Amino acid sequence: MHKDFITLDQNIPINGISCYLVDDKTFLITSVRWLRVLSSAAFGGEMRRARHIINHTVRKSYNCDQPDQDLDRLAEKIDLDGGVVGLMTAVDVRQTVVRSGIRKGLAVAVACTVGTGNACAARLPVALGKNAAAPSSLSVMLSLL
Repeated sequence: MHKDFITLDQNIPINGISCYLVDDKTFLITSVRWLRVLSSAAFGGEMRRARHIINHTVRKSYNCDQPDQDLDRLAEKIDLDGGVVGLMTAVDVRQTVVRSGIRKGLAVAVACTVGTGNACAARLPVALGKNAAAPSSLSVMLSLL
């Protein structure tokens, strides 16, 4: 991987899966083989194949009609070669929780961040009232191998 990425020792017992921290704002999961991914991600959502999953910290005031374009630019900036799924969170991604395991030949890895100030569904419009808090999210990155 890129020399400026910080390797995170997450003790993932799945060969070929690695986690990195990029510029203290992006949690990156990479795989040497293609993964089947089902997600509600802003970039690369739905069912697809990917080798990289990013979760990027944004300001709590972040408001953009096309977050997929911001994530696409980020993927290009950090030289990810296609096959990218991208999520955004106002949570500090350095607080990402990663758990994994293998049972009966099925390998599972999950990485999560949680913002609970004002929970909402990803990729759906949010109506904010006068006194409403900004939307919050639960970002879950799950890989089954």
